[in-house]
Amino acid sequence: MRKSGSLIYLLGSVGLILLAILLTALIQRAKDTSSTGADIRARAGNPSTLQMTGQVESVDNNKEVFVVDNLKFSDGSEQDLGKWTVTPGPNADISKLTSGRTVVLGVEAATFSIEKHTFRALEVRQLR
Repeated sequence: MRKSGSLIYLLGSVGLILLAILLTALIQRAKDTSSTGADIRARAGNPSTLQMTGQVESVDNNKEVFVVDNLKFSDGSEQDLGKWTVTPGPNADISKLTSGRTVVLGVEAATFSIEKHTFRALEVRQLR
């Protein structure tokens, strides 16, 4: 009778060890496929990663800034982020921007200030 009881404990222990190995392998695989912190920083540093869309409200050529209203992320998000003041990057030409036109902006992530509602746009493209 002692042998059958010992056999149950042995099989149960082996089963738990195999289950632990399986769960560890699944967790490790999930960790490997998720993005790491370095990947996120690399994507944030890429100027073409953060794209936003909004409507030009006004352009101040003297201060070399323009105001965009109804700003949204270009990934299809419907959340309106409100009114933002945008400084164009060195390659962006704001002289042709007109009020009421929709623009797509490539945002320099390091300059994105939520408190001040300002950022620098490395790319400014009007939609027709």
